[in-house]
Amino acid sequence: QINVKLIALIRNERKLTEEILNHIILFQKCSGYLKLGYSTMHQYMTRTLGYSDDQAYRRLKAAKLLQDVPEVADQLKSGEINLSQAAQTQQAIETSQKETKNPVSVEKKKKIIKAIKNSNNFDTKKTLALELDLKPKLDEKSIPQSNKTVRLEINLTQGQFEKLKNIKSLLSHKVPSQNTAE
Repeated sequence: QINVKLIALIRNERKLTEEILNHIILFQKCSGYLKLGYSTMHQYMTRTLGYSDDQAYRRLKAAKLLQDVPEVADQLKSGEINLSQAAQTQQAIETSQKETKNPVSVEKKKKIIKAIKNSNNFDTKKTLALELDLKPKLDEKSIPQSNKTVRLEINLTQGQFEKLKNIKSLLSHKVPSQNTAE
C-alpha cells in the first residue's frame, strides 16, 4: 500500500518538476523577476520561492536545457533523466562552449541526453566529459577539515582508477566500507 502510494507520488513529483521548469522559462521570458524588483531569476527563486542556492541553480540550468531541447520534458517525467543530470548537462554544455568558443548543436545535445538516460552520477559526468571533450581538471587539492583529517582530491588515469577499484574489491573482506583511506 505505502509502496504504491510512494510510486504515485514520485510520478507526480517528476511531472511537477517538468511543469515548474516550464514556468521558470515563461517567467524568465516575461522578465517577471525584474518586475518584482529582483536583479536575477536566481535571486527571485531563493528569496521569494524559498529555494536554496543549489536548488535554484539546478532548476535554472535544467530549465535552460529544457528550453533548448524540449524533448527533455518527457525524459524528466519518465525518470530516464533527473533534475541533477539535466543541470549537469547544461553546465557541461556551457563549459564546453566557453572552452571551444563554439556553440553545441541541438543534435549534439540530443545525442548527449540519449547517452545519459538511466545513468548514475559518475557515468553521467564521464559521458559529458567525453562527449563534450571537456578539459580535465589537473589541480590537486588538499583541504584541511575540522576533525584533523585532510580531504585529498587527485587525478588518476583510467588505468590507475581501475587498479584502485580492483584493490578495494580484493580487500572488501577486510574493509567492508570500501573506504579508500582505510
